[in-house]
Amino acid sequence: MSACGEVKDNLNLDASVTSRARCNPAASFGVPTPLSSLNTPSDDERADLSSDELAIYFSSTRPGGVGGFDIYKATRASSTEPFGTATLVTGMNTTADERGPRMTADGLSLFAYSRPTSTSPQHITLATRTGNTLPFGGLQVIAQVDGTTDDVDPYILQNGNVLYFTSNRAGNYGLYRSSKIAGAFSTPTQVSGVNLDLPGIENSPVVTPDELTLYWSSDRPGGSGGLDIYVATRPTTADGFGAPVALTNLNTASLDTPTWISPDGCVLYFSRAEANVGFQLYFAMRGP
Repeated sequence: MSACGEVKDNLNLDASVTSRARCNPAASFGVPTPLSSLNTPSDDERADLSSDELAIYFSSTRPGGVGGFDIYKATRASSTEPFGTATLVTGMNTTADERGPRMTADGLSLFAYSRPTSTSPQHITLATRTGNTLPFGGLQVIAQVDGTTDDVDPYILQNGNVLYFTSNRAGNYGLYRSSKIAGAFSTPTQVSGVNLDLPGIENSPVVTPDELTLYWSSDRPGGSGGLDIYVATRPTTADGFGAPVALTNLNTASLDTPTWISPDGCVLYFSRAEANVGFQLYFAMRGP
C-alpha cells in the first residue's frame, strides 16, 4: 500500500512541475537576444508570433523580395529552437511596402500596414483566406478604420475582434483602438491613460489578451534614445491605463519598438535599429 502511495505522490509532483509557469510575471525582462537565424544586413522588423511560438511573421527589405518591405514567415519545431529559413508569404506582397504583419489565431486573417505609393498615406490593411494551406488574397484597406493620414502598427487580438494601431489623425502619432461590432470594426477611439497622449510620437501598441497591459514605444523626454519601450497597466478594461514605466533594461540610444507579447506575458519581441544595418529582431524573457 505504501508503494502505491509513493507512486501517487510522484505523479502529483510531476503534474505540479508540468503546470508551473515558465516565468515570474512580476519579474523584469532579461538581457535581449537577437534572432540570429532571421536577422540579415537588411531591415528585419515587427515580429508577430503564433500563440505556441512556432511560427513567426515579420517584414523585411532583404534581397529576393517583391518590393521595398515584404512580409515573410518562418517556423520551428519547438519554442526553444531557432527559426528556420524565412519565406515570402504568398498572395499579398507587391512592389509597394507591406509591413507589420499580424495574424489571428485561426490563421485566416492577416493584418498589416501598407503604402500604395511613396507619397500616399499609410493604411491598415487586411488579407484573408479560407484555409490554412491556401494563399492569402491581396491586402485591402479596412474602410471603417481608415483615415486620411498615416495609420500604421496594427496589433490584433488573437480572436480578431479588437484592433489597436497608431495614427496621426489628431496631429501627432497616438494609439487607437477599434472593436468588431456585428462583423465590422467600429470607429477608432484614442486609447486613454495617464500621460499616454503627448505631443511627440506614441506608437507600436502591443496588448496582452486581457487588454490590461499595454506596451508601446515613445520619444517622450527622459528616455534612453530616439524611441523607447514603455509599459502601463490598468485594473479593468473600463479604466484608462496608469502611469507609463520605461523598460530601461531593454531601451538603448537607438529606436526600440515592441511588437509581440506572449499570452503568458513571459516573452516580449521587439525591433531595434542597429548602426550600419537597419532594424533587427530581438526578444527578451522574464526571469523566474
